Amino acid sequence: MRLFSIFVLSLTLVGCMAKEQPLNFTSTSGKPEVSLQNLSLDEAKNKLIDGCLNKGLQIEQQGNSSVICWKTLEGGSSILATLAIGNSYSTAPTQKTQFIFTEKNDSVRIVGTRMWIETQMAFGQTKTQDLTANHQINSIQDFLRGL
Repeated sequence: MRLFSIFVLSLTLVGCMAKEQPLNFTSTSGKPEVSLQNLSLDEAKNKLIDGCLNKGLQIEQQGNSSVICWKTLEGGSSILATLAIGNSYSTAPTQKTQFIFTEKNDSVRIVGTRMWIETQMAFGQTKTQDLTANHQINSIQDFLRGL
């Protein structure tokens, strides 16, 4: 137990000393976003879903104007997420990103509106934690630009 406590304290101190990565973009929404020209809403949605699937992500929800892509966390990420929001009885934590679509003339704007981790506790309570670090936002922006 003492070794584990030292490990957690070390991770905390390293995290506090780490310098925040700057954002690689600015957008009108303040969120990761991209505009795709000469595409319909359905074509843009299919392009995003295909991009998520190519990255090994699952599709949780597909509405008229939104899609949620997710993956089960593994390894160190899973351990840290469980320590942050779960316990030994909770489900494996998942990372989720919600994208919304708006259509204007001949372009579709895709915005990554929310990123979070989620786990379900032993009695069914779902616990979530929003992801707001710049490196996480930059990775979603890079993903959208790759579409």
